[in-house]
Amino acid sequence: MSREQLDKLLSIFERQPPLGSMTLEQERANLDEGGARFKVPQDVTKEAVDADGVPGEFLVAPGASDDKAVLYLHGGGYAIGPIKSHRYLMQNVSRHAGARTLGIDYRLAPENPFPAAIEDATKAYRWLLARGFSADKIAIAGDSAGGGLTLATLVNLR
Repeated sequence: MSREQLDKLLSIFERQPPLGSMTLEQERANLDEGGARFKVPQDVTKEAVDADGVPGEFLVAPGASDDKAVLYLHGGGYAIGPIKSHRYLMQNVSRHAGARTLGIDYRLAPENPFPAAIEDATKAYRWLLARGFSADKIAIAGDSAGGGLTLATLVNLR
C-alpha cells in the first residue's frame, strides 16, 4: 500500500462515527462508500457472472492465468460488504496470484441466517468446477469474516 493510499484509508477511519452508533443500513452504505474510494485500475477486467444463482464478479488482472481461480469471500461480519466494496482488494489478489478472482455477493445476515453464506460459497466453488476449473487450480481466500467463511466452506466441501 502506498503512502497516499494509507493516508486516504486513515482519513476514512478518522471520519467514522463511534462503533455501534450506526444502523445496519448505514454500516452497509458506509462500507460501500469506503470501497468506492479505491478505484480498480483500468487494466483489470470485470465480468459479472451468475454462479449457480449466486451473483458474482470475476476480476482479472493482466497476465492472470485462464485456468487458475481464486474464490474470494469478502469480510464484513457476515452482515455487510458486497463485491463493490472489495473490488480493489480482489484485483490485487488476481494480480499477485496470477489467477482469475471471483468475488461473490453471498447472502448476508440477519436477513439470511446461517448457513446461507456457506451455502452460497459452496455453490460458487462447485460452479467454478462446472466451468472447467480443476480443483487443484482453485484457491479460496477471504478477509475477516470472509476468512471464517473460507474455513467453513472448506469444511463443508470435504
